[in-house]
Amino acid sequence: MADKYDVKQTSWSEEILDETGLLIACGVWMVFAHAALAYTGQDVALSHFLTGLVLVFLPFWHALRRYRDNVMLVVTALIGVWLILSGIVLESTDKALVNAIFIGTVVIVLTARIAYISHIRRSG
Repeated sequence: MADKYDVKQTSWSEEILDETGLLIACGVWMVFAHAALAYTGQDVALSHFLTGLVLVFLPFWHALRRYRDNVMLVVTALIGVWLILSGIVLESTDKALVNAIFIGTVVIVLTARIAYISHIRRSG
């Protein structure tokens, strides 16, 4: 009889797929955030729109490459850093600043988790 507390074993690619989906969702949000939050600055809106497109593309491309390209992880993390800094550099409104800092932090954390899972699963 199976114990009701048995944990289902998942493959490392299934674990990473969850984080990849969340990264893509962050990208989709950033594409539409300027309209949803009514940003007033054109520079901020354009930056977040383009950053969102990149955030949709990079995790998807990384998944298609079967999580072998660590350069994509570094670029994705740098996109998260840019999001955090863009609110300050581009003199954005409070809504845009809070959104950029939150999404940038989420992107960095998810990217670090993908890198960690990839490293642990490949080495062990």
